[in-house]
Amino acid sequence: MAELIFLGTGSAWGVPELGCNCPACFEARRIPKWQRTRTSFIIRSGLNILIDATTDLRSQLLRERISKIDAVIITHAHPDHFLGLEEFRARNRSERAFRNVPLFVGEDAWRVRISALFSYLVEGEDTPLEIKEFLYSDSHFSLGEWTIQTFPTRHSLPEKIGSTFGFVFTNGEKKIVYTADYFEIIDPDDELLGGADIFITESTWLLSQGEEKEQEAGHISFERLYHQYLRRFRPRDVVLVHISPEEGKTSRQWLKTIRSITKPDKGAPRVHLAFDGFRIKI
Repeated sequence: MAELIFLGTGSAWGVPELGCNCPACFEARRIPKWQRTRTSFIIRSGLNILIDATTDLRSQLLRERISKIDAVIITHAHPDHFLGLEEFRARNRSERAFRNVPLFVGEDAWRVRISALFSYLVEGEDTPLEIKEFLYSDSHFSLGEWTIQTFPTRHSLPEKIGSTFGFVFTNGEKKIVYTADYFEIIDPDDELLGGADIFITESTWLLSQGEEKEQEAGHISFERLYHQYLRRFRPRDVVLVHISPEEGKTSRQWLKTIRSITKPDKGAPRVHLAFDGFRIKI
């Protein structure tokens, strides 16, 4: 049985944020479960497929006792999603830990930003990473039992970071949808995105911040994504990641408000407020 392993579930600065004493950060300092590193996860089903390489990648993999990565997918070129690629230079006393690991990344994201820092990781015949395929807004590729398709999302500053993609993973029996940082899905395809077994989505805020603020920030709130997308796509389970302490709300407030938003809808999905180390069987 396949499994999702959530290495990190926090926003770009993690939780608690440095120097912040809001109720959310105060709770995280008291209760380790609610301390969040930057968002990243692994799909494990024979292969360990890593989605995004965060600045916390080393500690995340050590915490979960994961030493093998079979492929890496980068959703977009913001630092909290790709700076962890540096960890693939790791080596042990006898040989390098990573060699020619397939990397899947948007072509414009690579050329505009990532290559300036990490081209040395893929140049040559025997390197830590190998660009297996550049991604575009309707790419299709396979990894192990999974067929994977991209779809375009709108995040922020595409002229500086390139495109941002969501991903649909299918294996003939199950469907997983993942939207990384975004404030809207571009021309959403109901057939592609609907009826997922698991829909993993960022939820930077709990309550709507207003469309103008969310668009400017390039992120989405649970309240808006639920009414705009989740009620439309009707997944079985929803997993919330990229949680920010900006509103100052504790985990109890998140859980209570999620219930109040979804309760009126008889067909509401099960919503999981993910935490670092959270695992779910597929």
